Amino acid sequence: MPIRKYRDLDSMRRDLLLDRPQGEELDRRIAALWRRSWEMAPKIYPRGVFKFHSIEEAQAARQEITKENALRLRRERGERDPLS
Repeated sequence: MPIRKYRDLDSMRRDLLLDRPQGEELDRRIAALWRRSWEMAPKIYPRGVFKFHSIEEAQAARQEITKENALRLRRERGERDPLS
């Protein structure tokens, strides 16, 4: 990305807005990013609907799922488990 100098914030804002992808191009880039991230690190969630007695209980369950996904990904990549 080239280095640009600006004399005021208005010219910088105009320039930055012109460089942004718009419409279908933006949608295509976002979809490609999501697809790539899913391919690199797919997340596995348990099936079903779960009821929790509190927000804290729901957050603890979500954190446990996140931890399990991270450990699974490390095992698949042959990385050492940092908790062992």
